[in-house]
Amino acid sequence: MKSDYILGFLMGFMCVLLIVVIVMVIKYRCGTLKEKYDERQTAKRGVAFKVVFFTLMISGFLIAVADEMLGNKGLLQMTAMTITICIGTAAFAAYSIWSDAYVGINHKDKKSTYLCLTLLFLCNGFISIVHVIESKLVTFTDQGIDISLNFVVTILLGFVLVNALFKKISEQKEGDYYEKPEA
Repeated sequence: MKSDYILGFLMGFMCVLLIVVIVMVIKYRCGTLKEKYDERQTAKRGVAFKVVFFTLMISGFLIAVADEMLGNKGLLQMTAMTITICIGTAAFAAYSIWSDAYVGINHKDKKSTYLCLTLLFLCNGFISIVHVIESKLVTFTDQGIDISLNFVVTILLGFVLVNALFKKISEQKEGDYYEKPEA
């Protein structure tokens, strides 16, 4: 059982590493390896970091209170920490996407960033489906409740992708609204 867990963790890590290396090579060839942000984007990212800080504090507190109410039989520590980190990451992504500070100004084509997120979403989603089939999505142990971390990350990536999609749709609607009618 333990060797299966370690093997699964290493395989997941290697998949993520492979996708990150591929994206880094693509960015290097395009000359956009380091993101550049203008002053407005830097200020918005600073506010996003503040939002993340308070989101992490509140979500960590709520998870700790829930764990205490359940008599320390709540979420396992690794699961609780991963959920807290994913909540903070989701808060940062949502605020940054809606403030146009998620991708740098030198990144003309945002497709590679969203392609990477989509690939990670699909990989984690596939593993989550396997966990559902094997009835390992939620496991109740003597130590507490364990939730598939791939499922948690799938929800996070789905949230980020849906925010990016809605932002793109709203930008297109604004563009249609502000276009001048042809004479």
